[in-house]
Amino acid sequence: MNNAKGKEIFKKDFIGRDQALATQNNVPIAVGDFITVAHREFDIRLFLNNEKTGENYETYRTATYLVTIEGLEKVDASCIPTPQAEGPYITIPF
Repeated sequence: MNNAKGKEIFKKDFIGRDQALATQNNVPIAVGDFITVAHREFDIRLFLNNEKTGENYETYRTATYLVTIEGLEKVDASCIPTPQAEGPYITIPF
């Protein structure tokens, strides 16, 4: 997940051949955030739905979604902005 400025705010990888413990991550999201989902078996083992509206989303091997007021909108991954480098310096325009 990336925020509207492109900064990565959450990432979780699973290896299909390894055993993974059941987990739940509550990650705050906001309008303008990007969610990227990748799954090799997307057509038979991946399900995306909006629990509030009941809407089911079509799945892809890799897909990036933009969080909007209406829900998720599929976008190209190139829409995620490149985050600006955070440095030790303060820039003051004059």
